[in-house]
Amino acid sequence: MKNKAIVFLFLLMGYQVSLAQEKNFKPMKDIKVFSERFDQTTNQLTSIRSNFIQEKHLSFMDDNIVSKGIFRYKKDNKVRLEYNTPFQYLMVLNNGKMYIKDGNKVNKFDTQSNKLFRQINDMMINTLNGNVLHSKAYSINYLENESTYLMELKPLDKTVLDLMQQIKIYIDKKKLSVGKIEITEKSGDYTLMSFLDVQQNTAIKDEEFVVR
Repeated sequence: MKNKAIVFLFLLMGYQVSLAQEKNFKPMKDIKVFSERFDQTTNQLTSIRSNFIQEKHLSFMDDNIVSKGIFRYKKDNKVRLEYNTPFQYLMVLNNGKMYIKDGNKVNKFDTQSNKLFRQINDMMINTLNGNVLHSKAYSINYLENESTYLMELKPLDKTVLDLMQQIKIYIDKKKLSVGKIEITEKSGDYTLMSFLDVQQNTAIKDEEFVVR
C-alpha cells in the first residue's frame, strides 16, 4: 500500500495547465523583497478553501488525466484534498499523519517514519505557510514575469530526487498567494494543480481533517 500511496501523492499534488501559457520568465530582480513580502502574507494566512482542477501528463497516454475536487488548508499542519470527479478519493495530512480513503477503506501513514512521505508532507505544508523559502531540502531558482513569481525547487535528497526532479511554485504578484504547483518526475511526466474560487482566512473546523 505504501507504493500505491506514493504514486497517488504525485497524482494529488499538481494541477495542470498548458505550459505554453507561462512565458517570459526572467531572474527575479529582488529576491529579498519578494521573500519578505511573501513571509508577511503567509504569516497572516490561517486557512484556504478552494476548488481545484488537476491534469496529470503521462508519456504513454494520448490525453491528460483530468480530476476536480475541493481543497482545504488550515494552519499549521492540516491539508485536505477531496477528489469528486471523475472518481471519489480523499487524502488528508494532519499533524504528521497521512490518511487516504478509497470508498470505505481508510489507510493511515506516519509521515515522520518515512523519508519520502516526510519530505512530501513538508513540501506541501511549507509551500502554503511560506516556510519553503527557508527550507534546506531544496535549491531554489527565483524567476518572475509581469504577473507571476516562480520558484523552481530541486530536491537535494537523492531518494526524493529519484522521484521528483523539480517542483515549480507559481505565485500571483498582486495577492502573493500560491496559484499553482507543478511537479516533474524523473521520467519526465508531470502533474499540476490550479486553485479556483480561493477563499482565505475563512472558518474551517478541525473535524474536516478527521478521516473515518
